Amino acid sequence: MSIFNNNKKNLIHINCMKGRWCIDECTSDCNPKFHKNKPLFLPLKAEYYEQFKLGKKRFEYRKYGKRFNENTCSVGRYVMLSKGYGKLNRIYGKIVSFNRVKEHNEDFKKVYGDTDSDMAVIGIELKNNV
Repeated sequence: MSIFNNNKKNLIHINCMKGRWCIDECTSDCNPKFHKNKPLFLPLKAEYYEQFKLGKKRFEYRKYGKRFNENTCSVGRYVMLSKGYGKLNRIYGKIVSFNRVKEHNEDFKKVYGDTDSDMAVIGIELKNNV
Protein backbone atom coordinates (compact mmCIF):
# COMPACT_ATOMS: atom_id res chain seq x y z
CA MET A 1 0.00 0.00 0.00
CA SER A 2 1.27 3.48 -0.67
CA ILE A 3 0.41 7.00 0.40
CA PHE A 4 -3.24 8.08 0.58
CA ASN A 5 -3.65 11.76 -0.19
CA ASN A 6 -6.52 13.84 1.09
CA ASN A 7 -6.45 17.60 0.59
CA LYS A 8 -2.77 17.37 -0.38
CA LYS A 9 -1.89 16.01 3.06
CA ASN A 10 -0.33 12.57 3.39
CA LEU A 11 -2.38 10.81 6.03
CA ILE A 12 -1.16 7.26 5.97
CA HIS A 13 1.79 5.49 4.46
CA ILE A 14 1.93 1.78 5.08
CA ASN A 15 4.68 -0.61 4.13
CA CYS A 16 6.91 2.25 3.18
CA MET A 17 10.68 2.12 2.81
CA LYS A 18 12.25 -1.15 3.93
CA GLY A 19 8.89 -2.55 5.08
CA ARG A 20 8.54 -0.15 8.01
CA TRP A 21 5.27 1.46 9.02
CA CYS A 22 4.42 5.09 9.49
CA ILE A 23 1.00 6.56 10.04
CA ASP A 24 -0.02 10.23 10.32
CA GLU A 25 1.84 12.75 8.25
CA CYS A 26 4.55 11.03 6.29
CA THR A 27 6.90 12.39 3.67
CA SER A 28 8.20 10.46 0.72
CA ASP A 29 11.53 10.01 2.52
CA CYS A 30 9.78 8.60 5.62
CA ASN A 31 10.85 10.15 8.90
CA PRO A 32 12.02 7.31 11.19
CA LYS A 33 10.32 8.85 14.24
CA PHE A 34 7.00 7.53 12.85
CA HIS A 35 8.32 3.98 12.55
CA LYS A 36 7.09 2.39 15.73
CA ASN A 37 5.17 -0.87 16.17
CA LYS A 38 3.20 -2.24 13.28
CA PRO A 39 -0.48 -1.41 13.65
CA LEU A 40 -2.43 -3.92 15.70
CA PHE A 41 -4.47 -5.98 13.23
CA LEU A 42 -8.08 -6.49 14.35
CA PRO A 43 -10.25 -8.58 12.04
CA LEU A 44 -13.91 -7.88 12.81
CA LYS A 45 -17.27 -9.40 12.00
CA ALA A 46 -19.03 -7.32 9.34
CA GLU A 47 -21.58 -5.89 11.79
CA TYR A 48 -18.87 -4.60 14.16
CA TYR A 49 -16.74 -3.26 11.30
CA GLU A 50 -19.72 -1.26 10.00
CA GLN A 51 -20.45 0.09 13.49
CA PHE A 52 -16.88 1.39 13.76
CA LYS A 53 -17.03 2.85 10.26
CA LEU A 54 -20.29 4.70 11.05
CA GLY A 55 -18.93 5.99 14.36
CA LYS A 56 -21.39 3.95 16.45
CA LYS A 57 -18.71 1.80 18.09
CA ARG A 58 -15.59 3.05 19.87
CA PHE A 59 -14.50 0.00 21.86
CA GLU A 60 -13.36 -3.44 20.80
CA TYR A 61 -13.66 -6.36 23.21
CA ARG A 62 -11.22 -9.26 23.19
CA LYS A 63 -10.14 -11.99 25.59
CA TYR A 64 -7.39 -10.62 27.79
CA GLY A 65 -4.19 -12.62 27.40
CA LYS A 66 -0.96 -12.94 25.46
CA ARG A 67 -2.35 -11.30 22.31
CA PHE A 68 -4.45 -8.54 23.93
CA ASN A 69 -2.92 -6.96 27.03
CA GLU A 70 -1.39 -3.69 28.24
CA ASN A 71 1.79 -4.25 26.22
CA THR A 72 0.28 -5.26 22.89
CA CYS A 73 -2.55 -2.71 23.14
CA SER A 74 -0.60 0.27 24.44
CA VAL A 75 -2.23 3.68 24.25
CA GLY A 76 -0.99 5.47 21.14
CA ARG A 77 -0.46 2.32 19.08
CA TYR A 78 -2.15 2.33 15.70
CA VAL A 79 -4.77 -0.22 14.73
CA MET A 80 -5.93 -1.64 11.44
CA LEU A 81 -9.60 -2.66 11.60
CA SER A 82 -10.46 -5.14 8.90
CA LYS A 83 -13.81 -6.49 7.75
CA GLY A 84 -12.86 -10.13 8.17
CA TYR A 85 -9.44 -11.11 6.90
CA GLY A 86 -9.72 -9.58 3.42
CA LYS A 87 -7.66 -6.61 2.28
CA LEU A 88 -10.42 -4.53 0.68
CA ASN A 89 -12.27 -3.14 3.70
CA ARG A 90 -9.90 -1.61 6.21
CA ILE A 91 -10.00 1.45 8.41
CA TYR A 92 -7.25 2.83 10.61
CA GLY A 93 -7.18 4.36 14.03
CA LYS A 94 -5.26 4.71 17.25
CA ILE A 95 -5.68 3.08 20.66
CA VAL A 96 -6.81 5.76 23.11
CA SER A 97 -7.56 3.57 26.14
CA PHE A 98 -7.11 0.05 27.45
CA ASN A 99 -8.79 -1.64 30.40
CA ARG A 100 -8.76 -5.14 31.82
CA VAL A 101 -12.23 -6.02 33.06
CA LYS A 102 -13.57 -9.09 34.88
CA GLU A 103 -17.24 -8.57 33.97
CA HIS A 104 -18.33 -9.36 30.41
CA ASN A 105 -20.79 -7.34 28.34
CA GLU A 106 -23.28 -8.73 25.81
CA ASP A 107 -21.06 -8.12 22.75
CA PHE A 108 -18.24 -10.09 24.39
CA LYS A 109 -20.60 -12.94 25.34
CA LYS A 110 -21.98 -13.12 21.77
CA VAL A 111 -18.52 -13.85 20.43
CA TYR A 112 -16.84 -15.78 23.25
CA GLY A 113 -19.77 -17.24 25.20
CA ASP A 114 -19.43 -17.75 28.94
CA THR A 115 -15.76 -17.82 29.86
CA ASP A 116 -13.63 -17.20 32.92
CA SER A 117 -11.20 -15.04 30.93
CA ASP A 118 -10.90 -11.36 31.69
CA MET A 119 -12.05 -8.97 28.98
CA ALA A 120 -9.70 -6.52 27.24
CA VAL A 121 -11.56 -3.30 26.45
CA ILE A 122 -9.67 -1.44 23.71
CA GLY A 123 -10.73 2.17 23.09
CA ILE A 124 -10.16 3.16 19.46
CA GLU A 125 -10.28 6.57 17.79
CA LEU A 126 -10.50 6.36 14.01
CA LYS A 127 -8.29 8.50 11.79
CA ASN A 128 -10.26 11.15 9.89
CA ASN A 129 -10.69 10.74 6.14
CA VAL A 130 -8.82 7.45 5.89
